[in-house]
Amino acid sequence: MKIYVSAPYSADSSERILENVKQAIDAGIKLWKKGHYPYIPHLSHWVAERAREIGVEMKYVEFLEWDRVWLEECDAVLYLGGSRGADFERSYAKLLGKRIFFDVDDVPEADWLKHCRRFQDVCLSCPFRGCCRTRMLEDLESKVGEER
Repeated sequence: MKIYVSAPYSADSSERILENVKQAIDAGIKLWKKGHYPYIPHLSHWVAERAREIGVEMKYVEFLEWDRVWLEECDAVLYLGGSRGADFERSYAKLLGKRIFFDVDDVPEADWLKHCRRFQDVCLSCPFRGCCRTRMLEDLESKVGEER
């Protein structure tokens, strides 16, 4: 599943903001290891930092719009705590009929990953060929190489 990580970002200090970003990234890593594809809006922290450096104003509403588009694309939301932005994301996801998880441990492992764990020694003859990230990347790399 494509899973949107919704959690507080804003805080009363830059240290706490960075801690919020790290917590969201940690959740995204756990989702990835469960076989999912996380979208971590907190990574836009560095977009905001760079925009300030080059003198480009990025308004709160612009980040909401950026996130809204990704929310629409995701299959589910991992809601890790309340804040103005996270509450908006959860409400919008609910409106869209998205599945909402409240803890990374509640997110099931992806079916393809369960399958690959069971049959990892027979991957080449796997009836689910293409389900494995490694096989998909090898196939894609091969096709891209042919195009060059």
